[in-house]
Amino acid sequence: MRAKVFDFRGGWRPLACALSTTLLLGVAAPQARAAAHGDLLYVSTRDAGEMSIVGTGEAEVLARLAVGKKPTYSAVTPDGKYAFAVATGDRRLVVVDTASRKVLTKLPLGESPKGVEVTPDGKFVLVANEGEGSNSVSIFSVGDWKAVAEVPVGKAPHNIAFAAARGLAYIADGGSADITKIDLTAARAVGRIALDDRGAPHNLATTPDGRYLFVARKGSDDVAVIDLEAEKVVKYIPVSKGHHAVAASPDGRTVYVSGIGADVINVIDVASLEKVGEIPVGEGPHGVRFSPDGRKAMWRWRRPIAWR
Repeated sequence: MRAKVFDFRGGWRPLACALSTTLLLGVAAPQARAAAHGDLLYVSTRDAGEMSIVGTGEAEVLARLAVGKKPTYSAVTPDGKYAFAVATGDRRLVVVDTASRKVLTKLPLGESPKGVEVTPDGKFVLVANEGEGSNSVSIFSVGDWKAVAEVPVGKAPHNIAFAAARGLAYIADGGSADITKIDLTAARAVGRIALDDRGAPHNLATTPDGRYLFVARKGSDDVAVIDLEAEKVVKYIPVSKGHHAVAASPDGRTVYVSGIGADVINVIDVASLEKVGEIPVGEGPHGVRFSPDGRKAMWRWRRPIAWR
């Protein structure tokens, strides 16, 4: 099965100069999300209850693993040794050994778990428990899979980002219009950063230098930009209509925001904090990821076609 690969040196020449990547790799699957490591994608496909392992070189599915009911977000350790799928329907974090391509274990989570991320040092994996009965983040140690803590956060936490130099995780609290800070050493919440109440924080990403946190919000069709030194919003950047995911390029120059309601990827220039263009893509792009080398960006759209 093949992907669609778009070369910026071709049809989108006027926009190419503003972008830090040379290729976009688009993947079609119903309600799917992916994590990338090297030339591999680890894709959770909700309706199929699977994680697909996809080789981006030839854009082919290499393996499919049954992971449980309604897998939503996925992640992979920095060394590529383990991949994770959040089986929201089972309230489990599914741990996959990438060498054997087998499920190692399933860890218990809170109510309606969603976003999952691995700390930059690869030592811990965090999952946001969005349900009203939880409003928490579960933390597990990588390798021995011990439960380290379940940290109370704001209402309806959806996803997670890190600022490695600050030793902090940032949690998008969709129900309380703020960002909870978690001290990763102490495994506890240490404060919140307020946003205005026009939109609900959903997905988020830090720039590699740890200067900014970009927060895509539902309902307001904008991205909040937080200065992490001052711990305050410095700008709200309008983007296209609809549900959004957000990713920062490895060189820190560009942020991509998917626009599920407008069938585009929004392009934000980090230096100016301005939206500088849109890339037309497939129907309903749901999320976006950069490859580690920054040469490719990968997005997922809704149309029910098999991956890659």
